Amino acid sequence: MPLVVAAFAPELGDLAARVRTATVGIGLVAAAHGATRALAERRPDVVILVGTCGAYAESGLAIGDVVVASRVVLASAAAARGDGALLPSMTLAFEPDASVFEALVALGGKPAAVATTLALTTTDSLAVDLQRCLGPDVEHLEAYAVAHVCAALGVPFAAVFAVANDVGPRGRDQWRAHHSAAEVAAADLVSRWLSARGQSIRNPT
Repeated sequence: MPLVVAAFAPELGDLAARVRTATVGIGLVAAAHGATRALAERRPDVVILVGTCGAYAESGLAIGDVVVASRVVLASAAAARGDGALLPSMTLAFEPDASVFEALVALGGKPAAVATTLALTTTDSLAVDLQRCLGPDVEHLEAYAVAHVCAALGVPFAAVFAVANDVGPRGRDQWRAHHSAAEVAAADLVSRWLSARGQSIRNPT
């Protein structure tokens, strides 16, 4: 049975009425802990992370677009600027489950590479450096943590986000203006995927 997770409850929208859901917490550490707990308790056959994201300037994405993670990478500002290094022994990227990814794209989601940073990127210069170094399309603070937990536990993973802001100095103000509509749009794609999958649970436990 699927489990749909989000950093915080508003991003789940009305999905809790038809499928099992959980919140994992905001940020890398909280999300890793929350995802581990949720998977241990619910034992799903697939996990979908849903929420909002910021779009990098060269992504071609606009506010309101709904994306499906094609790849999730751990992003370091220090490494992107040559001031630090991520260890070769670290797993730095995860691929989503191919069949779920393809099904979500077929329903209208746009493929997007996702970068997870420790902090929101708030300057154009850092956004440029991160995109040049890693090539991400969008930024999301929890995707890498949830993907990592799913990989460790052998559970298929996918992520659906709607763009609520541009990555950079205007991001937080844009997010405040657009996050509610973006949350609805991302949850709608997941809902349509559930319908296509034949998932019509009422009052799930």
